[in-house]
Amino acid sequence: MSVRPRRADVWWTEFGTPVGAGQAAGQRPSVVISSDDFHGTGAPLVFVVPVTTSQRHYLSRVAIAPGRSGLRQPSWAAVEHTRSVSTVRLLEHLGSVSDGVMDQIFGSLSWLLDLDPR
Repeated sequence: MSVRPRRADVWWTEFGTPVGAGQAAGQRPSVVISSDDFHGTGAPLVFVVPVTTSQRHYLSRVAIAPGRSGLRQPSWAAVEHTRSVSTVRLLEHLGSVSDGVMDQIFGSLSWLLDLDPR
């Protein structure tokens, strides 16, 4: 593996060409959401949430401020477009997001996938 991602990292990521309603096209930032334990297995994959500058008022989007994230402008984690990518698609480490942002991302994933315990 050429890079060592960590949960909550923000990476400049190569997503390739989208198909259909796929969000992530070309190169854009993403937030790593997979666990550090998973990264330690040597698997050449990482789960990421693409980042966009377009909010679109989707309930699944999570705001990310510039600053420690390494982003230059206010942005949103497009949680509805979560996907796995090869670690070779992680091009440049930009920064990281706060625990609060990660909590919101996981809350959005829980809502999208109906993971709330019953």
